[in-house]
Amino acid sequence: MKKLILFCLVVFGLQTSYAQYSKLNKLLNILEKDLGSRANFENVNMDNRKFVFVKYFDTHTERYILSLEGEKATYIELFDDKITGKTTSKIYSGDALFTKKGILSVHCDHLEGQNTPNTITKNFIPAQQRDIIYLIELGTETRWISDSNFKK
Repeated sequence: MKKLILFCLVVFGLQTSYAQYSKLNKLLNILEKDLGSRANFENVNMDNRKFVFVKYFDTHTERYILSLEGEKATYIELFDDKITGKTTSKIYSGDALFTKKGILSVHCDHLEGQNTPNTITKNFIPAQQRDIIYLIELGTETRWISDSNFKK
C-alpha cells in the first residue's frame, strides 16, 4: 500500500513538472518573438544552477538535466517509459567552461564514475527573459530552462 501511494505521488509530481516546463516554454516563445533573447550575464551567477529539457513522445518521455557547480558539470538523462512505468537513467560528469564570447561549453567524459569513449559535448548560449534564465543549445536551438523557475 505504501509503495502504491509513493508511486502515485511520484507520477503526480512528474506530471506537474512537465506542465510547468511546457507553460514556461510557451511563455519564452512569446517573449522571444516580442523582445528577442538577451545574453548579458555579467551579473548573473551560473554556479550551482540546474537546467532542464524535456521531450515528450507517445510511448516515453525523455528528461535531461544539466547541473553546473563551478567548473564541474553533471549531465543526467532520464527515460520514463509510459507503458511499463519504469525510469532509466544515465549520469555523466565532466567539465564546464565559459568562453570569452559568453558561450557555455560542457564536456562530459565519465559515465557513472567510469571513463567512457562516448563523450557528451554540448554548447549553449545563456539567455534571460524577465526573471527566467535559460540556455539555448547551439545546433538544435532547444531551450534548457533553469529549475529555479519551476519553484516560483
